[in-house]
This record gives sequence, structure tokens and C-alpha cells, in this order.
Amino acid sequence: MFNNDQIRFLGNVIEQFQMYTGNSVNYVSFLHNYFEEVSSEGWPRMMKFSNFYLFTSLNSQKPSNVQKKKFDEWWRAQ
Repeated sequence: MFNNDQIRFLGNVIEQFQMYTGNSVNYVSFLHNYFEEVSSEGWPRMMKFSNFYLFTSLNSQKPSNVQKKKFDEWWRAQ
């Protein structure tokens, strides 16, 4: 689903977020928050995959308000 460039890009974005928060990253919650913010035009095939994957994953693991707040603070700082 991802090509090598996309994997490296997402890895770098997650690393930046982890450095900003100083905490471990809940990848499912992070990707959910990230793909809510970015344009679907930049990730056309990913959005189809993420809609299914994140929906099924988040049904059992809802992102917490704390995680969303940290993401929003980091996103605004970028």
C-alpha cells in the first residue's frame, strides 16, 4: 500500500512527533489524526486503506483526548 518514499516520510513525521512530545507514539491514533489533517489528494490510495484499517482499529482502541491534544499542539507548531 505504501511505497518506500511514503514509508520514509511517515517514519520521519512520526519521529518528529515523538521528539516533540518526548513520549512513545500510539501509531494507530497518530495516523488517524495525521490523515484527518492532510489532504486526501496527497494520499489517494492510502485514504481508502486507512478508512477501513483505522475504522476497525479504532473501534477497539479509541484515541484519547490527551493524545489528540498532543497531536493538535504538535500540528500547530509545524
